[in-house]
Amino acid sequence: MDIPYLNVAAICENTNSLGPGNRFVIWVQGCCFNCYNCESPDWKSNDEANVVDPVLLAELIAEYEEITGITISGGEPLLQAEALTLLLERLLILRPDLNVLLFTGYEYKNIHSERAKQLLALTDVIIAGPYIDDLNDNKGLRGSINQEIIFQTDRMKSYKDYFINQNRTLEFHIRENEILMVGLQTKNKL
Repeated sequence: MDIPYLNVAAICENTNSLGPGNRFVIWVQGCCFNCYNCESPDWKSNDEANVVDPVLLAELIAEYEEITGITISGGEPLLQAEALTLLLERLLILRPDLNVLLFTGYEYKNIHSERAKQLLALTDVIIAGPYIDDLNDNKGLRGSINQEIIFQTDRMKSYKDYFINQNRTLEFHIRENEILMVGLQTKNKL
């Protein structure tokens, strides 16, 4: 059986801006949505970005002792459900203490793929639904108020207010030839 490789747009090894605690963030490359004012338009195309073995990436992530969770965003993670499932299955064997947060543009009620359901079964919190710019209230961890916050386990239920009302923060990580912005931007309302 061939291993499905993961097409990664970017990673951030340690951030406090995309979920509670210290998090490792993976943004996947490729999206099927065309949300107005998308936070990451460069990651929409399905072009090859950084192709990695999901099991090896899981083993690398497990070595970051300071992280308390992993956040998966994009692009659209459900388009790479099989590879992300392999990543989480391996990671959660190595680090069962980690919590998992996943962003998807799909409405939860419209997720029918068995591969997507297998991936979502490994998550603690799902933020589901398309980003709608006019519904961005500049609060919490969802981009717009139409997006559902689904607590699949009790591991992060104590952070419910954080997901809905927390002030947004941005971090800027300087790399060799780029600056990676991590977090949700606030929308200017005139």
